[in-house]
Amino acid sequence: MSFNPLLSLARNAKRQKMDMQCDPQWVLDLAAERDHLREERDSLESECSRVTGQNARLHDQIVELYQDRDQLRAELIKANDRYQRDVYGLNNEGDPIGGEPPGGYANDNAKLRAELDAIRGQKPVAWQSRFTDEEWAKCSRGHFDWVKREPEAFPGGYEARELYALPPQQLGAEERDVPLHAAINRACGELPDGWSIEVNAERDGAWVALLNAELEVVEFPTNNERLDYTVNDAVEFAILSTRQAEEGE
Repeated sequence: MSFNPLLSLARNAKRQKMDMQCDPQWVLDLAAERDHLREERDSLESECSRVTGQNARLHDQIVELYQDRDQLRAELIKANDRYQRDVYGLNNEGDPIGGEPPGGYANDNAKLRAELDAIRGQKPVAWQSRFTDEEWAKCSRGHFDWVKREPEAFPGGYEARELYALPPQQLGAEERDVPLHAAINRACGELPDGWSIEVNAERDGAWVALLNAELEVVEFPTNNERLDYTVNDAVEFAILSTRQAEEGE
């Protein structure tokens, strides 16, 4: 029988494997490696569960954030609608809500600015003077001018001031739409003592003059649209001017 080297190597390998299987240390090493691999498997499974749970919590948080975003968007739309309504008097479509006068803080602010400009553009309607810590008393325009022109002629603590009237209250359409004789009758019944109104007419024109208690012509805000309207404006101006002067005394 001839020698077969391959067969011999195979027999030797089989014999070596059998010897290793019979080696107790080899068996122990193999068991230790198995336990180590089990520990790694358990650790990986635990990490996978942790990551899966964390991903689930992150998913819930993302869903909650989207819900909060949608809620905030809805609240922002409502807030913008309120802003447009309250500030500019506009509805949700951006159209004016209407009303007379138009609503909205911006319109109110424009109206107040117009009234303030009208006040600043007026001339004084009365004058007062006093010593410091005393009550204001009515004086003439000439006395006021004298105090301002030559303050050294007066003792210390003496002062004078001008009084301005507020813009006349605007009458409603029904109140304004009256004939001239009705407006004059109202002036006769409501003008303060000493005040007077003159209605002047000439070719191609007519005007109304308001005179205070010093018989001085006083300018008053009016659009001169009609004579009866202008008379009513003069009456309102005289009433408010006198009221302010009395409150200042």
